Amino acid sequence: LDGITDDVIFRNNTVWENQGMGINTHDADGTLIEGNLVHDNLVGNVYIHDANHILCQRNLIYMAVGSSTYGEGSNWGILLGGETDLPTANITVINNLVYGNNFNLKWDNGPDDTGGMDVALIANNTFVNGMPNSSGNANVDIGSGDHHNVRFTNNIIVQDDSTLIADIPDDPDVILSHN
Repeated sequence: LDGITDDVIFRNNTVWENQGMGINTHDADGTLIEGNLVHDNLVGNVYIHDANHILCQRNLIYMAVGSSTYGEGSNWGILLGGETDLPTANITVINNLVYGNNFNLKWDNGPDDTGGMDVALIANNTFVNGMPNSSGNANVDIGSGDHHNVRFTNNIIVQDDSTLIADIPDDPDVILSHN
């Protein structure tokens, strides 16, 4: 429940073909998303927003060509974002394999476009073949925002077509290294 759910563990689940989000942590503190198989959810597979102290690790997250939801919705892989005035802070996204989504990783500021990540580590992930489409998507898209201490490091990004590999702002608070 938004605003009152803390210290939740999503571990070793299979979550697929929902008409919304697969795993969603919103307005929460202390969520662990670990070891899950999350695929083919209409809007997105994993959504972390307006949340604090979140660890998302060792998940397999994908969209399969030919699934009932492929190309029908937003089809995000891991979506990080802010929809309210609450911070999205102390987020760790590590050691995930994410492929075939309409953005394998995306930061979205939400409707008022004023948010940002505050202390985030995105490291040691593999992002493969973002879904090709005509809307100008990228395999990895970290949109602009009021970011502070965001590190994107030691990730592997593979794209076999003309889809943009990564769209990351030129922001001194978004540190890129060894990708």
